[in-house]
Amino acid sequence: MDVISTKVERVVHETINRHSLVQKGDRIIVGLSGGPDSVCLLHVLKSEESEWGIKVYAAHLNHNLRGLKAEEDANYVVDLCKKMGVKCFLKNDDIEAYAKANKLSTEEAGRIKRFHFFEEVQNKIGGDKIALGHHKDDQAETILMRIIRGSGLDGLVAMDYRREKYIRPLLDLTKEEIENYCKQKNLKPRLDATNYETDYFRNQVRIDLIPYLKERYNPRIIDALIKLRSVIKDDYDLLSQMTEEHYSTMVIKESGKRSFPIKKITQVHPALRARLIRRGIQDLVDAGQGLDFDQIRQIDHLISVKRPGKKTSLSLGLEAMISYREVHIYKKEQEEKLEFYYPVQIQQKTDIHELNLSVEVRIVCNGKELPFSQNSLEQIFDYEKVEKELNIRNRKDGDRFTPMGMNGTKKIKDFFIDLKIDQLERNRIPLLCDGDEIMWVVGYRISEKYKITRDTKKKLLIRITEG
Repeated sequence: MDVISTKVERVVHETINRHSLVQKGDRIIVGLSGGPDSVCLLHVLKSEESEWGIKVYAAHLNHNLRGLKAEEDANYVVDLCKKMGVKCFLKNDDIEAYAKANKLSTEEAGRIKRFHFFEEVQNKIGGDKIALGHHKDDQAETILMRIIRGSGLDGLVAMDYRREKYIRPLLDLTKEEIENYCKQKNLKPRLDATNYETDYFRNQVRIDLIPYLKERYNPRIIDALIKLRSVIKDDYDLLSQMTEEHYSTMVIKESGKRSFPIKKITQVHPALRARLIRRGIQDLVDAGQGLDFDQIRQIDHLISVKRPGKKTSLSLGLEAMISYREVHIYKKEQEEKLEFYYPVQIQQKTDIHELNLSVEVRIVCNGKELPFSQNSLEQIFDYEKVEKELNIRNRKDGDRFTPMGMNGTKKIKDFFIDLKIDQLERNRIPLLCDGDEIMWVVGYRISEKYKITRDTKKKLLIRITEG
């Protein structure tokens, strides 16, 4: 066996063992573009298939960006997989149309579509891992790009050997080592001409900046950047562990929303606070996405000003708002879409699906024993004062009612403000109504107009329960 292939296979083997990338019985999908990196990866994994007890598959997405060249890449991939005895999955996609529809660069659109396709294949075959062909030079380029863009600690960690189901077994190999391996094995990978065009930022870094840095400043710049990443990674791991520990005890999770108690989040170090905010965002959107530094600072400023009701719009379809006790990060549509109205029938159960609550209504003549005790979700009203259809709904503009103990009416909005009820919670508070007249702000106060008196002959009993 030649020296090059021996070293490549040994390094990959060591990388896989050191980072526990593969387990016996794994079904591994290789993202196969047809270029040297993915071809080398496929060949090495296939060569070790029996030793590791794994099954290797390939997945190739035709982006339809390069016309005939793209078709030739697909044909090459099919032929290669046939020779190697690897089951291959192919798909054509219109990346330009997707990029335009979603206002993305073609580079980003292609990345998103590739990952979607890999996951489709994974679901189809019950795959365990998705292997990507990133190598040491890719890692260095990524770190340098992020330095230029002003990235923080997380960005400088760049690519992990393993992140959830994705593995990168070639990260300890250089591009030159990979290309030499392909030559020694006579694999004849395809070369993408767009890799040598300087329209893309990564290509500019690869073609112009790194050679310049090698020549003028440090011939071992790749190794220097990788070393930087290794040093940072230990700090990153410690902070990540601290973040998870704080997050699990601090975050309040609801559908489409993550909230943090202001008293708790203001007591942690600003660096940890920023990480907690990012962690909440990752829970709400694609984990691969995130907010930039300036937007994290916007949320931090929101926390510091302590003005309940103040909001800030963010990217990724998110918004942040400060309330009396918490800072909320949520999907914008969550606040806008909640609206419910249900007629309530006596002696029947009414479900409020949006809140996972049920309403039960009974009539009891004066003198009969009440079937349940008094608490915040059980109330009694004078039934003879009910004039219209009973219903339960959430608030609407202009709502007013007469809180128990008052003579005049009060705006529901002002009532909520006086009680310091968080703005995001106000749409979730049910209002029991007689037509348009509010009888009960559920969980808070009934109306003076519907209270029972000595003259009450029929009592309306209402119980609200979960489920």
